[in-house]
Amino acid sequence: MRRNPMNVVFDAVMGLTPEEGAQLDADEIQQHLEEEQANNEEEIHSDDDDDFESNGEEEDDFKIKYEVPYKNATRELVLPATTSFSKFLTALARKMEVSVTHLAAIGYIPSYKPKSSKPLPKLLETAKDYESMMDDIEEFRKSCLKSKSGVVKPFAIVLSDTSAAPERGGAKTSSKKKDAQPAAPLEASEQQEHKLMAEIEKHHACQEHVGKACYVTGSGEHYQYTNNDLVIWATLMRRNLTSVDKVPDQLKIEDQIDRQRRARRGLQASQSANNFAFNGGGMWPQMAPPPWMYMAPPPWMMQPPANQATPVPTKPVTPSPPRKRKLYPAIGDWLRDLDVDENRGEDSLNYGQYADVLKDVGIIRLDDLLEVGSTEKLQELAGINWGTANHLMKFAQADTQKIKRACTE
Repeated sequence: MRRNPMNVVFDAVMGLTPEEGAQLDADEIQQHLEEEQANNEEEIHSDDDDDFESNGEEEDDFKIKYEVPYKNATRELVLPATTSFSKFLTALARKMEVSVTHLAAIGYIPSYKPKSSKPLPKLLETAKDYESMMDDIEEFRKSCLKSKSGVVKPFAIVLSDTSAAPERGGAKTSSKKKDAQPAAPLEASEQQEHKLMAEIEKHHACQEHVGKACYVTGSGEHYQYTNNDLVIWATLMRRNLTSVDKVPDQLKIEDQIDRQRRARRGLQASQSANNFAFNGGGMWPQMAPPPWMYMAPPPWMMQPPANQATPVPTKPVTPSPPRKRKLYPAIGDWLRDLDVDENRGEDSLNYGQYADVLKDVGIIRLDDLLEVGSTEKLQELAGINWGTANHLMKFAQADTQKIKRACTE
């Protein structure tokens, strides 16, 4: 059986043998089949009666028919009125053959609403919206039972994907154009990994770094999990090799922290050396005269002065002003500009996510980033993969040169 290429790559990174990886795949498939079988049995029990009139059923256990959008047609879904919102979404996603994440813009219109009023779909975004729909259905049933016939008229709930609807007031599209194809559903493993990554970020959310997930050492030092860390962690969770509250050994967090410490010390030493040189560095300790002052003067200094005309006074040379820090953009602003740039942000690498990491190690402005010196040092310092670090260093060099040219013109 051909294996998932993503799993093959992951096994190679984690150092698993092909046999170990294949066994994990088999376990995962078996688990998926068991879940699918349980879901199918639940659906069979929910669909074994398609009669939508009361027929002596309990008042709170009647069944509801839904017309579900599927490509350019509809499918029929029948569920008990007691079905929970989460089970409703699961059954709906299965009927539409998409993931639950694609149901964020599902709307509904009950068939018993007057067509003359052209009602707009109501969104089913939350459990409260779902309860509101059920209350509306219950009111309709009660009004039918109180009528002369005393019978509930057949009805259906017409569901629609409002995200695919044309914009109101927009230009009409040509009928010759092909209908827009729905987005291809994600593979089950990818869907689960996205969900697990969000769960990890929520469980390890950092109060000090808002919107980030951190590992905090016993001494209070923070290590921010990178996107690559979260992918590895979620993959291991999907394969039942770890849990959300246990940091995987495969992340080698302690090694990552040690590398950050070394890189941070190197950066601080580099900045200290630059500041020393800029502020008149090179003077000997205790302001002692340099050694050449004790040496014999060169011969030309011993010669008598030549008769020279009085020199013309010249304008004193104005010393060059010190570097203006504010000429360089703050690192967070610069990273966000990269993300929105048409060319630099076209790969959607989300450079802005590294702003807090860089600030924590003292990289406050663009020139600080350039002083890191190399891609490898930046990679160790911020825990960024080599490719992204290389992009940042190239962009920093180019933008710093632009700023310097602008200052001299």
